[in-house]
Amino acid sequence: MNYNNLLPARGCLLKFGQGISPQGCLNENCNINSINECCFNTCAQFIDNNYVMDSECGKKCIKTMYDLIRLNKKQPCEYWPERPVIKERPKFFKQALEKGMDKEKARICCYRKCNNVVNKNECKEYCDFAYQAMDDMNDIKENFEEKKNNNCIIYPLLFLIFFVILFFIITNNK
Repeated sequence: MNYNNLLPARGCLLKFGQGISPQGCLNENCNINSINECCFNTCAQFIDNNYVMDSECGKKCIKTMYDLIRLNKKQPCEYWPERPVIKERPKFFKQALEKGMDKEKARICCYRKCNNVVNKNECKEYCDFAYQAMDDMNDIKENFEEKKNNNCIIYPLLFLIFFVILFFIITNNK
């Protein structure tokens, strides 16, 4: 299964990024180090832990950190988050996906399996982060295609209506 379309920071920003705005972090709840660690650990849910930092997913985390630092009007050279600790965790969500489950069923399966591990709350939290990282590009593409197809009908129709009205205006003025 290809995991190149992951959005690993999505869930992390929801949890740790309260207060993020176009002007930067507005309060102490915006913790860039927590977002950084969460993002890379979300990648580790899908990728071998030894390769997370160099993966496409890891590069998205680095870009997110860069963007957050710039939002805070800081320079990446001056303020870069600590190197994330990537913990070894069960990859229940990924295992469920690879068994052919959709992301909704994979999340439920992941929750159930987390009930049998020591850190069940943390395990369930990473089920959520993995779930939120799944890209909904197919939904976006379908909506775009639908709008595009509708536009193919609407624009020529508007064009035709414009010329009919213009024709009536010109003929009535003579």
